[in-house]
Amino acid sequence: MPESCTLTLPDGRSVGFMDYGPATGAPVIGCHGGPGSRMEPAAMAAPAAAAGFRLVGIDRPGYGHSTPKPGRSIADWVPDGLAVADALGIDRFTAVGCSTGGAYALALAARAPERVRAVIACCALTDMRWREGKAMMTAPATARLWSAADREAAMAIDAVAVRCPVVVLHGESDNIVPAAHARHTAEIVPGAKLRIVPELRSLQHRGRGAADATGAR
Repeated sequence: MPESCTLTLPDGRSVGFMDYGPATGAPVIGCHGGPGSRMEPAAMAAPAAAAGFRLVGIDRPGYGHSTPKPGRSIADWVPDGLAVADALGIDRFTAVGCSTGGAYALALAARAPERVRAVIACCALTDMRWREGKAMMTAPATARLWSAADREAAMAIDAVAVRCPVVVLHGESDNIVPAAHARHTAEIVPGAKLRIVPELRSLQHRGRGAADATGAR
C-alpha cells in the first residue's frame, strides 16, 4: 500500500491522495463514490499496474484527509483534481468514476478537455437532476443524494461539453444504481459507448474497467 499524501491548495484547504504507481504507467485519476476515499483504487492497483496503468485516488472535500468545502458543487471539485495531477507531474490522464464518482469524472472532462484523454463511468450516477432517475432511488441512504438544497447549481454537469471518448459500464443486475442510469448517461454524453453486462451487480465489474481504459490510451 502506498503512503497517503496531502496537498495544500492556495486557499489553505488540504487534499488527500494516494499514488498507486508505477510512475511509468498510463495515468488514471480515480473519482470515488459516496461514501469513499483515496483508498478506493487499492483493490485494483495490482492488476491495473500489470496492465500498464498508474492509479491515483483523491479524497473529495470532507472525505478522508481532504478539508470540507461547504456549498461546493460537483464542478467545483475539478481544480482540486487537477492540482493533484499537477503535483504528480501528470499532464493528460483517463478519469474513472464509480457510483457518484461518475459525475466527477465527467466534470473533469467537461471543464478540462485538454487534460482528459477518456472517461469510464462505472455503475455511475451522473445526472442528479434527472427526475425519472430520482424516482428510482428510494433507499434512505441514496435518497438523500437527491434532496440537497440548491440542487440545480450543485449537481449540474455540462455533459454536452465532453469531447473525449467515454465508456459507460454497468451491470444489468445492479441492485443499488439501476442500469437505466447508464442508459441515460449514454444518451446525454456525446458519443458515449454503453456496455451493459447482464450477470453483474453493483461494483462487481470494476475490474473490467482496465480493459476499457486500455483502448483509451
